Amino acid sequence: MRHTDRIAPTIFTHTLASTLQTSQQRVDPLHVQDRASLDLLVGTITTAIYNTLDVLAPLRNVTIKSKARPWVTPELRSAIRSRDRAYRRARRNPSASHIASYRKSRSTLRNILDSAKNRFLSSKINTAHDSSACWRALRGLGLSRDTKPSPLLLFSPDELNNHYASV
Repeated sequence: MRHTDRIAPTIFTHTLASTLQTSQQRVDPLHVQDRASLDLLVGTITTAIYNTLDVLAPLRNVTIKSKARPWVTPELRSAIRSRDRAYRRARRNPSASHIASYRKSRSTLRNILDSAKNRFLSSKINTAHDSSACWRALRGLGLSRDTKPSPLLLFSPDELNNHYASV
């Protein structure tokens, strides 16, 4: 990921111009005569742009994290690891006992996770002291829309036009 929004246009232009001047392959854009010289020109400019961006806005690694799940406790993480170990064991040695063990741990963990999530959501909603706080909590948990649906989605443009033209 590059942060190109922090680059001033004048600095980018000057850096690109200096990169193009120091380029090994110079092609005059006014004298492109055939496809090969056009390809060379495009390649030179593309390389110069990438080199300029590498100087002004280097690529950065971005770590994508999953959503926070506050109801997952260290004990539940341990149970998740145990389930994953049972899965790997069942994949490596697909005996009936290993598969049954994995299915049992998966089912048990799913029930525990669902119960923990429901307890967490219930506690968040129950702590709201009035209806507006309750709706705010629901929106914060992602269980309700932030806004009401647009009336433009409910009517066709012709219907809206006819209505407002008759008013």
